[in-house]
Amino acid sequence: SGRLPGLSVWDHSKTTLLASIAFLPTLPKEKVRAWRFQVKELKALAEKHKIPNISVITDPHEDTAKAGWEGHALIEGLDRPSEQAPGMTKREQKKAYTDFKEEVIRCIFIEIDA
Repeated sequence: SGRLPGLSVWDHSKTTLLASIAFLPTLPKEKVRAWRFQVKELKALAEKHKIPNISVITDPHEDTAKAGWEGHALIEGLDRPSEQAPGMTKREQKKAYTDFKEEVIRCIFIEIDA
């Protein structure tokens, strides 16, 4: 489809934690960890680490028979681009993405507020 992969997240105003788990049938409930994270915090972290193309998009789940399907979203732009960013060395760019991911990747449950 030409679409970039993203990190699946759920808008807690539209999907409960238990409902979101139902979309992950291969993951045992006892292994699920969830954190609340606001979009504005994500964008601030991206700016702090000079990550240019982070976005959160609504992406309703295709399984409309399950409760909470409309609360699915994606964080896009987490993959380090193959091209070097202007004004950064390759090493600086790699460190920026690594540091950013360490702060963000824990977030499974996101509050869409932007």
